[in-house]
Amino acid sequence: MGWLLVVARMVSYIEGFDMRTRSSVGGREVVAPTRDIYQEVTALEFDGDEGFLMAIGSSSGKVLIYDLSSSYPIRIKDHMYGSPILEIKWHQTLNSERPKLITTDNHIVRI
Repeated sequence: MGWLLVVARMVSYIEGFDMRTRSSVGGREVVAPTRDIYQEVTALEFDGDEGFLMAIGSSSGKVLIYDLSSSYPIRIKDHMYGSPILEIKWHQTLNSERPKLITTDNHIVRI
């Protein structure tokens, strides 16, 4: 999906743009399901193979995993330190069909 550009807007809202038509394809509030107030999007990464999964890191140390066909996260991971998520990477291993999610904050790296 090299034609899709996703940007964070208005603190906790993301919007996708189709670069072929130069128009918005939609947006959503992405950190609201954690029920933490005053959160910001600090990291965003699509899965490498198909691009149908998106992981979003928040300023409160939570990682929300979305299937793009749904409005709600399929999983919420909490780093438990309250520090912003700095980086998210999808990593494909030889012994697993699905990629692993690696996330970092100031304190730890989680797999």
